[in-house]
Amino acid sequence: MPATLETVEASSLRALDPQFEALFERTASLASLPTVALQIIELAKDENGSIEEMCRVIEQDPALSLRIVKTVNSSFYALRTEVADLPTAAAMLGLRRLRDAAFSVSMGRHFNRPTPVGGLDRRRLWTHSVSVAAAARLIANITQACPPDEAYLVALLHDLGLLVADEHFSQKMPRVIAEASTGRDIITVEQGTLGFDHAQLGAYIIARSKLPERVSTAVSYHHHPLDSPEDALKLTCVIAASNYIATRYGNASFAGRRLHAASPEVFATIGLGKEELTEAWERLPGLFDSAAELMGVS
Repeated sequence: MPATLETVEASSLRALDPQFEALFERTASLASLPTVALQIIELAKDENGSIEEMCRVIEQDPALSLRIVKTVNSSFYALRTEVADLPTAAAMLGLRRLRDAAFSVSMGRHFNRPTPVGGLDRRRLWTHSVSVAAAARLIANITQACPPDEAYLVALLHDLGLLVADEHFSQKMPRVIAEASTGRDIITVEQGTLGFDHAQLGAYIIARSKLPERVSTAVSYHHHPLDSPEDALKLTCVIAASNYIATRYGNASFAGRRLHAASPEVFATIGLGKEELTEAWERLPGLFDSAAELMGVS
């Protein structure tokens, strides 16, 4: 049964004006996550999952299989001999990297569409998402604030609502982007122009896709991390910190995008002190380059 606003709000998402229920439901039905991506997430829940099982899922999509093979043959791996098939490529990547690459490439197709006049640069938005994901996994590893793989998944999806809004509300989004590009807070601009914001829309779509509740909650609150429900608080703060760090580094979601510095309470909540932040910052250049090439955005 499709989700309704009532059932989605029960998943600890930020409150939404009920007048948008039908609008969100129509939009979500047109913007569901790719089937293969959802199967990859489901398989990843199995601690006993194998590379062979993951390959069987990926092989349902020949284009995705080809992309994985191309990834292993990229300069990132500097192989002497090219890999020609998915099982060999999978063995080179290992299960975690195979899962990440497959999910990321599958999701990345949503962002690889023509950019409408006045709309978002979707390739730039995907580069931003991949950068936030790389930073989130690093911060989660350094601080042990939340599972690194969970942080990575949420970070990849955190701006899904921005993409969907750009696709389905194309008459209003150029105004949103233009105003936000001057430095105005995008959440404020979206609420004033659309009546809702991209975090709410993205979280609704994710909740409707039956991903874990903590994923949709963290996406919903990533611009209001300290308001997040307790069970997703640290995860949400990791995403908020990573979003700020990636944007500050130069990988913003669109030109002119500025984010206010994350509250000291956000960093304190996840144990990201000056020493840990310095370590993370120093590792970002190589991390972003590797993530970009691995995910096909270089």
